[in-house]
Amino acid sequence: MRHYLHVEKYANPILHAQELQHIMNEEGLSQNKLSKKLGISRVRITQFLNLLKLSQEKQDYILAKGKAEQITERKLRKTINSE
Repeated sequence: MRHYLHVEKYANPILHAQELQHIMNEEGLSQNKLSKKLGISRVRITQFLNLLKLSQEKQDYILAKGKAEQITERKLRKTINSE
């Protein structure tokens, strides 16, 4: 059984989203089941997974800057909606 607590330690939202996607794929979980397993809302899972739908250029920017500056979903909302 995987240890799920490490998922919350990511400072970078893209890495967090990638790990969530990996867990879903590896264990065959839906977003709803993953949210129950991790104890976070399904909407929050969706917000993170939506980051993986951004262009590679924007994902690379977040990967590069994710630890140097605090990148929040609110800051990214306009970017995500423009995709």
